[in-house]
Amino acid sequence: MNSKREISLRVGIAFFVVILFGAAILMKIFDTQQVKGAYWRSMADSLTTKVMDIEPIRGNIYAHDGSLLATSIPIYEVHLDVHRETIKKDDWSAGIDSLAWCLSDFFKDRTESEYKNDLQLARRRGSRYFLIKRKMTHTALKEIKKFPILRLGRYKGGLIVRQKSRRILPFELAQRTIGFKTPDVKPVGLEGAYDGYLAGSVGKRLMQKVSGGYWIPINDDNELDPKDGQDIITNIDVNFQDVTENALLKALKEHGADHGCAVVMEVKTGAIRAIANLTREEQKMKPGMDSSEAIRYIEKYNYALGESTEPGSTFKLISTLALLETGSVSPETTIDTKGGETQFFGKTMSDAHKGQFGVITLQKGFEQSSNVAISSLIYNRFSKTPSQFTNYIHKLKIDQPLGLSIKGEAYPTFKTPRSRDWNGTTLPWMSIGYELRMTPLQLLSVYNGIANGGRLVKPQFVTEVREVGKLLKAFPPQVMVPEMCSPRTLTAIKGMLEGVVAHGTAFSLKNDLYTIAGKTGTAQVANEKDGYSKNSRVLYQASFAGYFPASEPEYSIIVVINNPSKGTYYGASVAAPVFKEISDKIYASTASTRSFISLFSGKGSAMPFGSVIQSSDAQVLLANAGKKISARAYQQEWTTVVNNADTKVRTQPAAFRRTSVPDVRGMLLSDAVYLLENMGLKVRF
Repeated sequence: MNSKREISLRVGIAFFVVILFGAAILMKIFDTQQVKGAYWRSMADSLTTKVMDIEPIRGNIYAHDGSLLATSIPIYEVHLDVHRETIKKDDWSAGIDSLAWCLSDFFKDRTESEYKNDLQLARRRGSRYFLIKRKMTHTALKEIKKFPILRLGRYKGGLIVRQKSRRILPFELAQRTIGFKTPDVKPVGLEGAYDGYLAGSVGKRLMQKVSGGYWIPINDDNELDPKDGQDIITNIDVNFQDVTENALLKALKEHGADHGCAVVMEVKTGAIRAIANLTREEQKMKPGMDSSEAIRYIEKYNYALGESTEPGSTFKLISTLALLETGSVSPETTIDTKGGETQFFGKTMSDAHKGQFGVITLQKGFEQSSNVAISSLIYNRFSKTPSQFTNYIHKLKIDQPLGLSIKGEAYPTFKTPRSRDWNGTTLPWMSIGYELRMTPLQLLSVYNGIANGGRLVKPQFVTEVREVGKLLKAFPPQVMVPEMCSPRTLTAIKGMLEGVVAHGTAFSLKNDLYTIAGKTGTAQVANEKDGYSKNSRVLYQASFAGYFPASEPEYSIIVVINNPSKGTYYGASVAAPVFKEISDKIYASTASTRSFISLFSGKGSAMPFGSVIQSSDAQVLLANAGKKISARAYQQEWTTVVNNADTKVRTQPAAFRRTSVPDVRGMLLSDAVYLLENMGLKVRF
């Protein structure tokens, strides 16, 4: 009995001890989590460290002349560790009022009392990462480092500075081609294509996690310093780019077009000097907003290399090359256009203007962009051996991508006799730019090749990679097709392209200063619902591709404008004027003084320009022309030159009254615009 009682007592004591121990554990848990939870959590945070990445400064993107197209500027995020362990009581008391006033006066976003209250509340809470300001410039950072408390630095004043970088485009030109790189979006354009050079390599820094989950640097030195990115030098010319974008924008607005692109390429090297891509975007109307203000054009998509469409008549260059290369056809070969309409397997082929032509030569058919003439000649020559035609396309390598450095190039589409959808009408319709697809840049490379003496070069956006000014890698021109055609064909096709401007569909481009060669294009764009049916809305694509000066080609240009909506849609009236505006301004800015003088050589004129020019220009021009002029003529800004055939030139100063519109007839356009705009007049030419 005693034995049982003794056992029960022992069990009871053991049970009581277990209960007591369990209660003690529960009390400790409660104390740790609830009573002292905040303290222990802050301690855990403060003891957590991690090595984190430091992003390097991204490399710059430069224009051909060294102008900055894209660069990274440092921006700073400034915080303050207001914990009592960091900022001593005496320092805090002595500087808090002045600090609050300085911050309020500098940023002007809160009052002095609001700043002081926020700082004191953060100190009571023991904040280790109180935000002062995000996106602060380096200049602003230098200023606030002079403020009370903050001037004590990191370890006594609690100042925490985190440097980041922001990408900017100083000129805001060629935005889609330059591209962008963000954490959440795959990089595009040059930023993506050359990311391996631009990105640099990340550094390492030991960081400490403080209360609130923020990470702050433990010391001022990095464990591994980041290596800044390398710079790339593009072929873009800032002035050409500005001219190209403005000319394209003006045409898109004038014709109410959906989108468009324009590209300027240097003939000999394939260097892309300008590339513009603009898309129509309609904004929501706001009170007081004019309807025209609701429509804007922005760089949204790179149509020049990413949009593959049926080019229309600009493709007739390639068809004509194929014809001439057979040797059985020449520019003088004749064809009956049958009044501008013919049939292929029950399908009608029509000219844009019916009834204008009868029996005409290939030369005239090309100059006037006759669909019937080109398609009939192609069908007559290649219908029995269509692979001969498609093989020539393959020889030019235009049935494959150009292999550009920028990603996103659309794949060209060409049918062959082995294609499932090849039929009797495919050949004639291909000959005029339908049932195939090309990008504007792919088509421009062909025109550029003709201008380059039959050498088709690859379009290039970047010429060099540099590091701190030192050349690391160069990208020389790449020849894709050494010989596009025979010398005889090349001579003939150049004459035909010049004929288009001299007395063909692009006659409006003809001028006395320099010659242009090229081809207009007007293509119907297939409607998703009804194809090319005229019962539904018909969409058009207007284009012009060519080069200048035709005698010694320097630049080739393509202009493509999609869906003009104000009644005018032909390439000659929509796209060709854009070409001319670009080529005029490029020629004016690049032609040498001697080349201007040569235009007037042998004409018996002592003065190669108009009667009034700037005095400084007269001195240079006349000296180059071997003429003498008195120094008195340069005493005023403008000089009147009296033309004669002697070695000496009679001159007199020219003056203009600001109270009347000056007579600028016979002056250089650049001089006339300069003079008139300086008088406050708005000039259109």
